[in-house]
Amino acid sequence: MLIRRAMTAFGLSACGLLVGAAAANATAATAAGTASLGSASVVIDGTNTTIDALAPCDLAHPGEFSTEGVTRDGVADFGKGSTSCATDTAHKKNTMSANGADFRLTALRAYGGPEIGFSSYQAGCAGATSQSSAQFSMGGYYGIQLPEKVPANYSVTVPGNGQGAKPLAKLTFGEVVPAPQQDGSITMNALHVQLFPDGGPASGDIYVGSVHCTLA
Repeated sequence: MLIRRAMTAFGLSACGLLVGAAAANATAATAAGTASLGSASVVIDGTNTTIDALAPCDLAHPGEFSTEGVTRDGVADFGKGSTSCATDTAHKKNTMSANGADFRLTALRAYGGPEIGFSSYQAGCAGATSQSSAQFSMGGYYGIQLPEKVPANYSVTVPGNGQGAKPLAKLTFGEVVPAPQQDGSITMNALHVQLFPDGGPASGDIYVGSVHCTLA
């Protein structure tokens, strides 16, 4: 029987933590604002698998976008979800959001690891004239142990099987990615999965709920 655990929304405001110290993530977001439900680029036992950014939007193509989700057997499943990218010119503020459901990480099962899932996830950011901020939340989880409240950049390592085995994955929740320049922008991934971070039969990254905001 699958048991999903309820969780206090582990959202946060990153504005007090890393204002001006975060920018484009590994998906190389460089526009004034972007959002997607997620993406993946992994190599598992020599096979490349890619999931292009789901329901992507940016301020050059603002609005609300949706997806029915996608399944990649032995990698990950994304359920339905939507994104939004908008500019409020009157108040000089950019806002991006990604809201999804029923994410499942299945890539670890082939190596004796757990299936890890979330019934819902959200990431959002806002860029004003003097600061930017971001927050995230995830709920209805299973296959992993987490504290009731999870701060930004909280990492969990999924151990391998057997003494001395390399870890199967590193999961970072509320990942804030530092910017190469202190330009006031902020990027947040609700979840970043790195497969076999110390080397092994699989490699690559899976992103869940990604947003990027610059100053307005």
